Amino acid sequence: MTTVMVVEDDPQVVRMLVTLLELEGFRGVGCAEAERALEEIRRARPEVVVLDLHLGGHSGLELLRALRADPELQGTRVVIVSGEDRLREARAAGADAFVLKPFSLEELVEALRRLEPSKGGPQ
Repeated sequence: MTTVMVVEDDPQVVRMLVTLLELEGFRGVGCAEAERALEEIRRARPEVVVLDLHLGGHSGLELLRALRADPELQGTRVVIVSGEDRLREARAAGADAFVLKPFSLEELVEALRRLEPSKGGPQ
């Protein structure tokens, strides 16, 4: 079972997405505190992180760059979600996928399934 961590600054959105992802067969974990996100990713070791681009006063791109700079976490897949079309910036920072808000659960699940090694996604 693929573990997916949702990093979003709205705790209600985190709970909702974690619950919905679990209903889709993922193991969901969440983090609503941007300043603790990297620590939580290191602790939980998710295969995929769903990362909001805007995390209150923090940047999801900066968090992504920090994640990519950590040798232990470089293999973690990252899906950036944003209400702004910032696909190029997300890809340049190391994102594996980008989903534009508002998105449907099906869109998010499709992006996650493409990243699962057992489903033919990147390894």
